[in-house]
Formats: sequence, C-alpha cells, structure tokens
Amino acid sequence: MKYIKNILPVVCIIILGGTIACQNNVSKSGSSKASVINNDYTELSDTISETILPVLKPVSNVYIENSGSMDGYVKNSTHFEQTIYNFLGDLKILNISDTLNLNYINSNILPQGGNISDFTENLEPAKFRLRGGNRGISDLSDIIKDVLTESSINSISILVSDFIFSPGRNKNAEEYLVNQQIGIKQNWAAILKERNISLCILKLQSKFEGYYYNKSDYKEYITEDRPYYIWIIGSIEHITNIRNKIPDGNFKGGGVINSLTFSPQKHINNYNISANSGNYQRSKRSRHEIINIKKQQNGKYEGLFTFGLSAGLSDFKSVLGDSYLHNPDNYVITQDNIAMSNYTIDIAEPNSSGNNMTNFKFSTLQRPYGEIKVSLKRKVPKWVYESTDNSGVEAIAGKTYGLKYQVDGVDEAYTALGHDNYFNMQLTIK
Repeated sequence: MKYIKNILPVVCIIILGGTIACQNNVSKSGSSKASVINNDYTELSDTISETILPVLKPVSNVYIENSGSMDGYVKNSTHFEQTIYNFLGDLKILNISDTLNLNYINSNILPQGGNISDFTENLEPAKFRLRGGNRGISDLSDIIKDVLTESSINSISILVSDFIFSPGRNKNAEEYLVNQQIGIKQNWAAILKERNISLCILKLQSKFEGYYYNKSDYKEYITEDRPYYIWIIGSIEHITNIRNKIPDGNFKGGGVINSLTFSPQKHINNYNISANSGNYQRSKRSRHEIINIKKQQNGKYEGLFTFGLSAGLSDFKSVLGDSYLHNPDNYVITQDNIAMSNYTIDIAEPNSSGNNMTNFKFSTLQRPYGEIKVSLKRKVPKWVYESTDNSGVEAIAGKTYGLKYQVDGVDEAYTALGHDNYFNMQLTIK
C-alpha cells in the first residue's frame, strides 16, 4: 500500500553548532576530573571545561500515519497506543517542547490540535477512517515530503509508521528498492549540502491485529507482534535532549528494541591528553600536543609507544549507547591523513563516582608522529539488516520489508559528503 519515490530535498532543521548537545536552557560551564582507567596508569588531574550553549525548546510536529496498513496497530488497546500516549506526554511534562502540533497523515496532513488525550483516544481503526485522506494508497515519499515541508528552523518532526516498502503489483520489486535507495541518497545529500540535519530512528514493537499488505499489495489477516518505527528529524542538540530526558527505559508498551542516529561529523574539543598514559611529556603550548615520546620500559606495555586521551562524550552516549561508544572496533586512527592499522586501543568507561570522562589508551610498536586523528566511525548497526525482510511475500516476525534500503540511502548520503565519522579528536606528536 505504500509507494516510496523520493524524499523531498527540503528539510528545515536548525544548523548544527558548537557542542553536540545541550540539555539546559541557560549557558553554563562544567568541569570534570579524569579518573583511573586501570591499574597501569592514572588519568588527568587537570580539568576540562566545556561551555554549554543554550537550546531553545522546539515546536514538535507529530505525525502518525493512518493508512489502512496501520489499522492493526490501533485495534483495541495495544502497546503502540501506550507508547505514543506516554511519549507525547513526556515531551510536554519534561519541558522538551513548548508546543505539540498533533496530526494524522496519509495522502494529506490531518491536523488534530494539541490535546494529547483526545488524540490518542482516537487511535482506533473506525476513527482513522473518519479522518479523511486517501487511506487506500499511501505514498511514503509524499508523506515525508509533507512532514519536512511543514518543519521549521526550531522544530522537531516526529513521524510514526511501519515504514514498509510496497512496490505494488506487476512491478520489479528489486529494481524498485534499489531506485528508492538511490533517490533517498540523492535527496538527503542535497539537504546536507545546505544545512546540518540529524535523524534518530527508533524500532519498537506492538501487537498487530489486522490486514498485512505484502510487496504486491495482496493482504492477509494476521494477529501477531509487528515492528514499527519512530523517526525523529531535527538538530542533533534537540535529538540528544529528547534521548537524554526520555531514554529507552522510559518508553511504555513494548519499549525501544533498537535505535540508530545519523548526524554530521564533528570536531570535538572536550578532551585532554592524559597525564600518565605513557613515557612522554605534554606540551605547555597546547593541551592537544605530545613531545618527547619514548617506549615504555616495563609493565604491560613494555616496548610499546603509548599515549592517552580523556574525553567528555556523555552526549554521544545518549544517542549512540555505551556498547557502540566503548567498542574499540568502531574507532579509526589516521596519522598525517593515512589510516593506521598498527594501533591497539583500550577504552575505559566513566566510573561510578560521577565522572563523565571516557579514557582512551593507544599503543603501537612504531613511534607515532605528526598529526594524529582519532575518529568514531559511523556504522549502520547489524540490527538494521537483521530486521530487513528481503522477500516481501508475507509477514515475518520482527522484520520490515525493504528497511535496509531506506537506512543505507541515508547512510550513503552522509558518507558521500564526508560525514563518515561521528566525531574526530586531533592531537600532534612531535
């Protein structure tokens, strides 16, 4: 029932600024002292200060797709309804948004005012049908176009849908999906050329009782749990604020199963060279410069050149999660713009004392020199491919037909424009 053509290359999103995220509405400075990463060395004794820029509370434009294929999520009381009701309530209660504009959407945007209780109580198939619009054929490209056209500089767009590709009858499904991926890449890249935009995708699950439409638009009545998705489009500051205040554990109903975030690459500044992470000196000219580095003479790292960084990455934790942020395989080191494979990376998570610094220790046999860049790579997580239904013939538990084509299209847009990392930390070794 859904026909995705191209995502409209117009997104009104606030331009990404200084720090990746701000949670308060006033400017402030904070400082943190680094801690012990392990028994081999002690982290920084000096402090890192970061100025937090204010973030205006955005207008939240909420759109729930109410085409026929969504009826099964709202028949009787479901986790879908509980999740949406609680999520929208938290946007208001936690002062994330000053204004909520609530809408149904299919072939048209159908405004429903701002009363959360009335809006969620009307999440029923019979009332869906009364709201109008063309519920028989929903074109997701038009839906996304309408959502993004209605967005503004200081807004968050929240779109809830099953996001299933449906090429329709008598069409080459594989060709259709590839063309959609290319179209998504081109249109998302066009936006990135104009402004920085970010996207957070949440995968959730709910009881579904109704008609499931396959890739050829044939239907079958099913009663089972089915995945659905919440797309949050906006500045990384606004998205991080939502993720900080409404973490996965706060979602009612079936809860968040998986998530991913796309954001433009950042050169962060909230990091220091560690004081006791190797046989070297920290330059007095710059807190990001090492001089006189030598091999370790004893201990675990004997015979190796080692150095360390201590970084404040708490806001990245909110949108990426601990497992991604603290996995050494997700990092790449370049030396004078050449990717290096001869480094070993050890990462220690922030300790329980309230210190938010993440501590890195790098070791290598060869003497490091020149301009060193440590980057957190952006990877499409495995769950996207594991959640993709590649056949489109019938409903498969936990899977969505064509999901990877949507996500890969967005991912390729960021990569094409040089946003292949989440962040970079740079230092000089002399």
